[in-house]
Amino acid sequence: MTKAVKVLKLDFLTVKPYCRFLFVLLAVGFLFGIGNKEPYIIPPMFMIWALFLASYPFSIGEKNSLDKLYGTFSLKRKDIVTGRYMFSLAGSVLFLAVSVVIVFLSAVIIEKNIEIEELLFVVCIGFLIFSVVASFQVPIFFKFGYNKAKLLTYLPLLAIAFIVPLANLIPADSAIGRIFNEIGKIIEEKTYLAYVMMLSISFIVLYISYIISRSIYEKRDI
Repeated sequence: MTKAVKVLKLDFLTVKPYCRFLFVLLAVGFLFGIGNKEPYIIPPMFMIWALFLASYPFSIGEKNSLDKLYGTFSLKRKDIVTGRYMFSLAGSVLFLAVSVVIVFLSAVIIEKNIEIEELLFVVCIGFLIFSVVASFQVPIFFKFGYNKAKLLTYLPLLAIAFIVPLANLIPADSAIGRIFNEIGKIIEEKTYLAYVMMLSISFIVLYISYIISRSIYEKRDI
């Protein structure tokens, strides 16, 4: 674990010069929340940007052959994989925390009351989106490298962007519409159970992804 933490620190140092761009994204999210008068959209938006942060070490590492550099530090491949997932998780938690602060700041400016239950729901949704997409992206980065895989890893985001608008077109009296209505009722009646389920699914898919990434990276030629 100590060596994995070392990888985590190296990844943070690697992306540090690019933090200015991330601050720009944070400002955009803040302005979007104010302009759209809907602060609840901020956490899921920030989770999309957290995915870009998670890909930075792969991009920068490939450009600068950092995998070979890590080898000089006597870091095992499992340590690199563990550290990379720790970095992704740390980045997502940081972005979530900042997004919640920005939700309240934007709510003050537009004079809107924030319901804690609704905020927790969108935070959990945002983290679930991050976990599912990251669980797809990271093993592919370990398998093919960033340059070869970057277009492929955007597919889940494109799928989400395509499916979400279509969901609004589903008739409420259709079979799928009734299923969505039942899910909505369950969430309303057992809100905190829904939070636990979403977080559990998030960590389960991340753990499965971690196991797959370890297996892939152990066999990869560097």
